[in-house]
Amino acid sequence: MSKTRIYEVAKELGMNSKELMEFLEKELNISVKSHMSTIEEETVQAIKDLIEEERQAKKEVKKQKEPPKEKKKTPEKIKVKEKLEEEPVEEKPVREVTITTQEITLDILAKRLELEQNDIIKDMFMKG
Repeated sequence: MSKTRIYEVAKELGMNSKELMEFLEKELNISVKSHMSTIEEETVQAIKDLIEEERQAKKEVKKQKEPPKEKKKTPEKIKVKEKLEEEPVEEKPVREVTITTQEITLDILAKRLELEQNDIIKDMFMKG
């Protein structure tokens, strides 16, 4: 018969080794020294079955406690979406500015374009 290490079984079950070792001690009265200890294949299957049963029981309890969630869109969300679709997108007019110096600062550019510096930075950031 083959043997499997505790940490491998824990990994398969999606839990940490310490949790599995505590489970073995409490539920099956199996004492193991460390995560490197081995257990028989029959024991591994029993552990998997017990843990799966516990998980199913927890899911059922959660389902009973929680009211069913509705996945329908609320009227407010629908209204907001409709408003967004109705509003025309404003396109800003394109302005050309000729600058004769080789070096330019954001302050000079903003003054020439008659825009705020933050708007220029945001626009350039959005364009990559």
